[in-house]
Amino acid sequence: SQHFMANKARFSPDGKRLVTASARAAKLWRFVNDQWQEETTIQHSCRVNDVCFSPDGRHLLTVSNTVKISELVGNQWQEKATIQHSSLIVRACFSSDGNYLAIADASTPTIWKLVDGKWEQSAAIECSFGLIKVSFSPDGNRLLIVSSCLTAKIWELVGDQWQQKATIEHSDPLDCVIFSPDGSQLVTVSDDCIVKIWGDVGGQWQEKITIPHSSSVKGVSFSPDGNHLLIVSDGPTDKIWGSVDGRWQEKATIANTALVRNHNFSPDGHHFVTTSYRNATVWVLKSKESAEDGC
Repeated sequence: SQHFMANKARFSPDGKRLVTASARAAKLWRFVNDQWQEETTIQHSCRVNDVCFSPDGRHLLTVSNTVKISELVGNQWQEKATIQHSSLIVRACFSSDGNYLAIADASTPTIWKLVDGKWEQSAAIECSFGLIKVSFSPDGNRLLIVSSCLTAKIWELVGDQWQQKATIEHSDPLDCVIFSPDGSQLVTVSDDCIVKIWGDVGGQWQEKITIPHSSSVKGVSFSPDGNHLLIVSDGPTDKIWGSVDGRWQEKATIANTALVRNHNFSPDGHHFVTTSYRNATVWVLKSKESAEDGC
């Protein structure tokens, strides 16, 4: 093992590179001959808050008081663009195809597009609320903007233009907001232990169901096909909800013997795993027929 001084660290998609961020620099490392060897250092004038590889691993974002975009050309990393914002930058992320980039400061998210090898601003979104998150849907055609107040906004790529499609509101601040794998559904979790599932119905975002909880919700996960939702709480039970003919129904209640720290579905969606302080538990989805056969 090797130790790095860093406040952020991320692997490249192929796992062959690592970027670490600390103080006023980000360092790129490459795994060679069973050792991590430093490739290059990207300097900033202020603390580096975040780092992110593009999905193909050929571009790198380093986020500070500016956003720097570096590109792997041959075996050398070259700085391709520096993007300024009017206030502290809080988040930045790539779309799934790597062709768009979202950058958010406290009030004005901007969307950038890669055109002929250069990054050009595609949209600027004026906001009157403090931002805490920006994220693209898995297909890259929608952008989620979550505020520190009670709202989340969905923007959608229509042709070559980004347009606001929906404003989603809760009665309490939002703790968590995630897209389903196909981007057609959204789950929101608020401070008042309320989970809501939203869906794109004929181009309009509508609330599908409200799921109240008696204890704080610690996390939610969609299955890869988007048909099941795992809701993890700090109470004695977790729950699985499933979509049947477009209607969400409670499918299972899972007893907790210890606080769940992490949870993930398997790629085929037939299993999920929960981890606590000492144990990992694997759960399997049984069909009605197999359950009746005692399998």
